[in-house]
Amino acid sequence: MASKPIISVVIPARNEALWLPRSLGALRNQKGSDQANVDLIVVDNGSTDDTAVVAQQFGARVVSEPQAGVARARQAGFEAAWAPVIASTDADTIVPATWLRDLLAAFAVEPAVVAVGGSVRYNLTDPLLKRLFDQAIPILHELDRLVHAGKGHLV
Repeated sequence: MASKPIISVVIPARNEALWLPRSLGALRNQKGSDQANVDLIVVDNGSTDDTAVVAQQFGARVVSEPQAGVARARQAGFEAAWAPVIASTDADTIVPATWLRDLLAAFAVEPAVVAVGGSVRYNLTDPLLKRLFDQAIPILHELDRLVHAGKGHLV
């Protein structure tokens, strides 16, 4: 490794070989981010497909977690992380082109920040489900903001 990574990205994965190329491709093509400073970790959670092989083809470090469960897999990735900042996403998620830059910028704004969250967009083809999610998600975000306002929760 040329330099110490500034951010580790943990991706739990179980039989995700079909999804990983798009997900890892989006992480490898981040704008404003030096890829040498990214510790990309795919946690193989007992896959029976080529998940680990695909992850390695994209330059990810593969960590094995045989105990099934996304929480356990994510935790194994956090424990294997090298960087002072750890991000996590899912194997079927395609992050925006500025995701890493935006995450790191949020930490730079306020030294007391210990966690950062973001919005989620679902790739839904069913028009009814899409409409339901489009209306429900902003309501849930507003409720979260109201409940946590003034309690150290960034909104």
